[in-house]
Amino acid sequence: MDPIAEIKIDESLVTELVFKQFPELSHLELKFVDEGWDNVNYKLGSEYLVRLPRRQLGADLIKNEIKYLKEIAPKLSLPIPSPLFIGKPESFYKWDWTVLPWFEGESADIEKPNKDQALRLAEFLKNLHHQKIIGPKSANRGVSLLEKQEALIPRMERLKNKTNYFNSHIQTLWNQSLKIDSNHHSNLLHGDLHARNIVVKDGIIQAIIDWGDICSGDPATDLASFWMLFPDKKIREEALEFYGVDRDLKSKSIGWAIYFATVLLDTGMESNARHAKMGELTFQNLMSEK
Repeated sequence: MDPIAEIKIDESLVTELVFKQFPELSHLELKFVDEGWDNVNYKLGSEYLVRLPRRQLGADLIKNEIKYLKEIAPKLSLPIPSPLFIGKPESFYKWDWTVLPWFEGESADIEKPNKDQALRLAEFLKNLHHQKIIGPKSANRGVSLLEKQEALIPRMERLKNKTNYFNSHIQTLWNQSLKIDSNHHSNLLHGDLHARNIVVKDGIIQAIIDWGDICSGDPATDLASFWMLFPDKKIREEALEFYGVDRDLKSKSIGWAIYFATVLLDTGMESNARHAKMGELTFQNLMSEK
């Protein structure tokens, strides 16, 4: 079940915020885009996206985007939504918010990236993970999979009872990934690199969005995205080889793909068909692994 919003965000609230703080943008048409677990997004004109936290956790995470994205954006091989304007709290809205560049396209769960985009994503992640920037520590991303196991067990059990996706093969892959230590990594990560956070147009990746979970930790967290996006095992292998993945890192990345697939399918079966489909496709892609 999606987290409950802690504040009601509607078009009138966003209109008033933009008018009060960025009047030069207030003549532009405002259009609702979507609402995630942490933020509500409105398109503003043809060039901007207004992003507003809907709960305290989102407000905390958007501070990471404000702090880090301007610094790293020029150094990366794919576009990211570096804030163009930073909004401040008002009496009627209590958190920071941002105006970002708008990227044309659909999220990658709706429009699939072409096969050749696997190498572009590998180049992007290789570049990101080698930045000489220390991101914030996260209790949820970039950590050892052993730290995720206890909370994941009930979800795994539900999937075993309700679906055929969490089967003995997936369980074996998960057990293998738990054997590998990952506490010594401090790479800069996106932290939440699933299909809804990748914008695609005509099969080409246009941008990597939603950076609230940016952190330092194990790159396996981000590398899980290859099993979430690319069904062709050969294409995945080529991209992982280009990145420089060894056997241990691959096993941990598979473990993180299992983690994301489990959470997406378990929560999605209750309230979000798109998340459920993303989880199912990831499990299907994982079945080709040994």
